[in-house]
Formats: sequence, structure tokens, C-alpha cells
Amino acid sequence: MAKQKQPNILIIWGDDIGITNLSCYSDGLMGYRTPNIDRIANEGMRF
Repeated sequence: MAKQKQPNILIIWGDDIGITNLSCYSDGLMGYRTPNIDRIANEGMRF
């Protein structure tokens, strides 16, 4: 029986951060750039 791979789940929780502060949601239109969070979001799923 093959061992099933466990999913990786990452939750990023920040104080006083809105959805427009992350460039993966606002495409940088608000002037914020978050390239590392963008890379994680592009490689996985966003909710």
C-alpha cells in the first residue's frame, strides 16, 4: 500500500493587513509589492 502524501497548509496571519496590502490580490495597484507571498500564492491556492 502506497503512503499518501500529506498536504502542506500555510496560513499567513498579520496584524492590520488588508487584502489590498498583498500584491497577489491587488496586482500591486495599491503600491505594495509582496513578491515572496506572491510566489507562494502562485504555486498553491488562494482563498
